[in-house]
Amino acid sequence: MKFNKKEKIFLVLISFLIIVIIGKCTILNKSDEKHNSYSIKNDKKDLKNTSNSNSSNEKKYDTEDNKKEEITDIQDNNTNENDIVSVNDVNNKDDKQNNIVKNSDKKENKNSNGKIDDNKKNVDSNKETNDNNKNTNSGKENNNQNNENIPSQSSQEITNNQLRNEIKNKYGVSVGYKDEIDGNYVNSYATPTKQYDDAKIYQSLVSINNALNKYPSSFFYEIKNKWKQLTIYLVENINNYAAGLTDNKNYNTVIILINTDGLLFESTLHHEIMHYIDCYLANIVGATELENSMNQLNPDGFAYGNQDNEYVYYFSNPAYFLSSYSKSNYKEDRAVIFADMMFRSLKKDYYTNGNPINEKAKLISKQLDSYFDCVSSSVTETWERFIEW
Repeated sequence: MKFNKKEKIFLVLISFLIIVIIGKCTILNKSDEKHNSYSIKNDKKDLKNTSNSNSSNEKKYDTEDNKKEEITDIQDNNTNENDIVSVNDVNNKDDKQNNIVKNSDKKENKNSNGKIDDNKKNVDSNKETNDNNKNTNSGKENNNQNNENIPSQSSQEITNNQLRNEIKNKYGVSVGYKDEIDGNYVNSYATPTKQYDDAKIYQSLVSINNALNKYPSSFFYEIKNKWKQLTIYLVENINNYAAGLTDNKNYNTVIILINTDGLLFESTLHHEIMHYIDCYLANIVGATELENSMNQLNPDGFAYGNQDNEYVYYFSNPAYFLSSYSKSNYKEDRAVIFADMMFRSLKKDYYTNGNPINEKAKLISKQLDSYFDCVSSSVTETWERFIEW
């Protein structure tokens, strides 16, 4: 096919336009491609930065949590021990650590961890010191409490010695205990066990003081000045059965041994004191006179020695004796009645006019009134409280 000149020019223009259009499209595609590649690169970079940021934050938060745990451990381990780290102190430390973690690098984190380790060491050291102080203070408190409730032995010994000196000065009666009996009581028929318990000694001294206070003020001084003084030894045991014992074999003193563990300590003491009084009276009027005066108030044909319940109170009416032991001899008869007269707090029915026991009580009272200057008939003495005249 042949084209004329105009048709040829038109075809050239058309071809040129097509080429221009194709070129334009190619340029645009390349530009978009380049732009998309750049965007993808930026997205990847952003993603990478985001990943790094999250990783950094995770590391920071991990470090922060670890620090919180470490501080909390210090609190838990030590708050019970004198509150070395208080709750308020811990909360303040948490806030400070959060700020440090958020605004510091790894080096600061490392230094902070080192400080926490040092704090833990210091807290552990303080805990040990406070534990030792707590134990020491606890021991001191226990010792102080024990010292308040229980006097020390040396202190109790001083108190006991002061009390027995008061007894000696007031009544003229000496009291001994522990090893003081050595060399002073040597009779073979009694083997006492020494008393070393200061608390029991003290209680016995108090009972002795109360008992002696029931006698006229110069009663024992009078016997001492006219004859022999009285010495009382406190012991734990006498021949494994006896509550008390009176010994008149010493030249210048009458010795009473008395068991501190006896159930009726004061009654036993009055019993033994009556033996001391009778020894004194026997020295004045003779033992036979005393025995005969008692025999006159016993049943006809009666002889001391048989310790059965005949004529004994609770078993016979009328009763002549307060116990079967009273029937062993006239001395025990008098001592049993006198102890009842001194120790009893309530009157019994045998203290009635005409009753044999009341008559024996009247006899003893009359003899004391007759042979003691310090006893006055115008004064009702302790032993006369229940007697009916």
